Amino acid sequence: MFSKIKKYSFHLILIALTYWLLWIFDGPLGYAYDFISQQQAIESIEELETQFKSFQILSYEELPERKKQSLHSDDEKTCYGIDKTIFYNDHRFLKVSWFNRYKFLVADYRVRDFMSGSHFFVNTPSFPHLDKTQYIPLDKKILHRILHLKKELEAKGFHGDQIGINSGFRTPFYNEAVGGKICSRHQFGDAVDIRVYDINDDLKADAEDAKIVYDLLDAKVIGNKGGLGKYKSDANVLHFDTRGRRARWHY
Repeated sequence: MFSKIKKYSFHLILIALTYWLLWIFDGPLGYAYDFISQQQAIESIEELETQFKSFQILSYEELPERKKQSLHSDDEKTCYGIDKTIFYNDHRFLKVSWFNRYKFLVADYRVRDFMSGSHFFVNTPSFPHLDKTQYIPLDKKILHRILHLKKELEAKGFHGDQIGINSGFRTPFYNEAVGGKICSRHQFGDAVDIRVYDINDDLKADAEDAKIVYDLLDAKVIGNKGGLGKYKSDANVLHFDTRGRRARWHY
C-alpha cells in the first residue's frame, strides 16, 4: 500500500514539475521556434489569410466530446436565455498542436496569445493551458481589426508594436474564474483585451496613449460593427470585439 502511494506521489510530482518547467520555458521556446522556422511577422491581409488557412478548422460538432464539455461550465450553460451551444454552432475552431501555439497569427502575436488561460491558476494569468492539443474558437475578423489598428497607428506616426494582448479566447470556466461577464464575447473568440504601452514615444504609458488607440478603434477600426470598452481599474487596458453591432461601455 505504501509503495503504491509513494509511486503515485512520485508521478504527481513529476507531472507538476514538467508543467512548471514548460511554463517557465514557454517564452524561450517561442523564440526557438522563430529561429528554427524562420517565421516572419504577418503584416498583410494576404499573409494573415494564408496563415489562418494553414490550421485545421473544425465545426463545433466535429470537436472531441471532452472539448465540447470544456465549453460549458456548471453554472453558465446559457447566455441571454439561450443555450451556449447555439452560439458555438456558428463558430469555427482552430486545432492547435503544441508547436502551433508559437505560430504568428497577426503581426508578431502568437496563437498562444489568443488561447485561454488555465482556470486552475487564475491568480497567475500568464500560466498557459498546456494541453497537447487545443481547439479554440477564433473569429478571423478580430485578427483583421488588430492588423488594421496597427496600420492606422503607424500611418499616424505612432508605434504600432506598443500594444500587447491581455486576453483573447476564454473558456467559460476561465471566464468565471477571472470575473468575466456571463455572456462575455471572449468565450466565443471574437474579442480581445489589449494593453496600450508608450505608442506616442513620450517615455510613459498613460491615459493619453490609451485615448489615441480608443479614438482610432471607435472611429475607424471598430465603428458600429463591434463593442469597445474601457476599464476604470486600468486606463491602459481596452476591450474590443466583432459582435456585429455597436456597443460601448466603461466599467
